Amino acid sequence: MRDLVTLERSSLDEREYAALSWARAFLTHPEGIPSDIQEEYELAFIREERAAIEAAIKGMFCTNLAVNTERYLLARIKGRCSSEVPAACELPPVE
Repeated sequence: MRDLVTLERSSLDEREYAALSWARAFLTHPEGIPSDIQEEYELAFIREERAAIEAAIKGMFCTNLAVNTERYLLARIKGRCSSEVPAACELPPVE
């Protein structure tokens, strides 16, 4: 799990690194994916593979939103404030 947070190239396969770097950039760079990450991702995977990876990421993102919404609503029903409810999946800030 630590490897996923730090994304150290040396601890991952080249394709794993390209996919995870792209996924992190997709989720954390509002201005768009940096060109070097996009280029490495496109070189590592054919179009069909990229479509499958992107579908999986979007599915996980939607699931995360649904879980966060459920936690929030259940907390409100139980009378707790939203700050007492942990997020389902927090992403560390990109440096």
